[in-house]
Amino acid sequence: MFVGRRQEIQELKALLTLKKSSFVVIKGRRRIGKSTLVRMFSRDCSHFYEFAGLAPSDKTTAITQKMEFTQLLARQGIPGVDSQDWSDIFWHLAQVVKKKRTVIFLDEISWMADKDETFLAKLKNAWDLYFSREDKIILIVCGSISSWIDKNLLSHSGFLGRVDLELTLKELSLTDCQQFFQSRKTQLSTLDKISLLSVTGGVPRYLEDIRPNDTAENNLLRMCFKSSGLLFNEFDKIFHDLFDKRAPLYKKILSSLIKGPQSLQTLLDDMHINKSGIYSDYLNDLVTAGFVSRDYTWNLNNGALRNLSRYRIRDNYVRFYLKYIEPHKQQIIKGDFAASLLAKLPQWSTIMGLQFENLILANRQHIFKYLSLVPEDILNDGPFYQTKTKLQEGCQIDFLIHTKSRNLFVCEIKRSSTMITKSIVDEVAKKIKLLKIPRFFSVRPVLIFCGQIDPELYELDFFDKIISADDLLNN
Repeated sequence: MFVGRRQEIQELKALLTLKKSSFVVIKGRRRIGKSTLVRMFSRDCSHFYEFAGLAPSDKTTAITQKMEFTQLLARQGIPGVDSQDWSDIFWHLAQVVKKKRTVIFLDEISWMADKDETFLAKLKNAWDLYFSREDKIILIVCGSISSWIDKNLLSHSGFLGRVDLELTLKELSLTDCQQFFQSRKTQLSTLDKISLLSVTGGVPRYLEDIRPNDTAENNLLRMCFKSSGLLFNEFDKIFHDLFDKRAPLYKKILSSLIKGPQSLQTLLDDMHINKSGIYSDYLNDLVTAGFVSRDYTWNLNNGALRNLSRYRIRDNYVRFYLKYIEPHKQQIIKGDFAASLLAKLPQWSTIMGLQFENLILANRQHIFKYLSLVPEDILNDGPFYQTKTKLQEGCQIDFLIHTKSRNLFVCEIKRSSTMITKSIVDEVAKKIKLLKIPRFFSVRPVLIFCGQIDPELYELDFFDKIISADDLLNN
């Protein structure tokens, strides 16, 4: 199933109209659909060659990467290339694609370059000497290690000015996710859909594993809480493939962040580590890869970003895995975990509420639409933290939108399997009272919810806008 990616397909198709060759870089976390996007786009091209690097392991070497590439050449109609030099390999490929509308796809390029310091230099030369001199070649390189791509391609002087299009694939939007529920999307409750999406996020490969003819509880049990489930060992697989021997270090950071958003210093203190630049680099890797978000707070008077920032896990699956799957691994392997245990897990409602909040933050464009805001109107947006000082109380806003017209949209995000009552008005009113609001600013409370809502909330006329999860899924 290929869903969404309309903007990305449009940008790629625009390259077909150019009378020149194009160099494209696509990045994004594993399972996000990079390879599928390229294959769908390439249906409009008469010739398509696909190559994939071998995942790092003790047996993977620079030689085995070249051998894999030449074998893939042979399987795609270019036999007889057995050179151990990338320059020769690229030259042979260039001779075949001359004067043809061709897409050349190098998937997981960081793996191809692993343990071979000459790979990128020879790819750059091949582009300059062969591919770029044609007028019908589109060279697409993909990678799941976004920080590697940034450092070695996008920011590297050797490729400066050579990249024609850069795409970063993120999770599918809520409206696109609806299509994975197929014809039963009108029969399934919004709460069931949100429960599933709160765990899988908008990651296409995970969504493909959902069985719409089964309950949300049974789907989560099968996918997450059985040793054969797709999401049971997924964390270890993707982190080993992405970070190899450093995977435990990245996991250590995430295991600390599972407790909640933290500043760099708080995070290091929690891990009992002295301040170190290397951990800042690791955090940046996780941010660039899309697993972690760094949320800055800002000055409400002028919109200027402050130095204060907090890191949080933004990937819904990673958060859920560390919180609920990993602690029960042995119980799951023994087969002792039942669907009836899901709702009985400690703080189940709380963690699903946090998962829903994360899901909404990843779909903030939908919120802008409902508030009739365009990006040009917005000065800053995101989770907002007001630190406690002698002159002000501390407070935390789930999602704050600060517009150029001096409006503050204070968004409360709430998921509940029971009735959301009018007591939420007092909760939000208290936050607004603690918020240090500049003069001449308007405060506009917004409720974003999943579940049932007390009709009296509408009658109280406290919220400027009440947005349901059903609204976000269907519009």
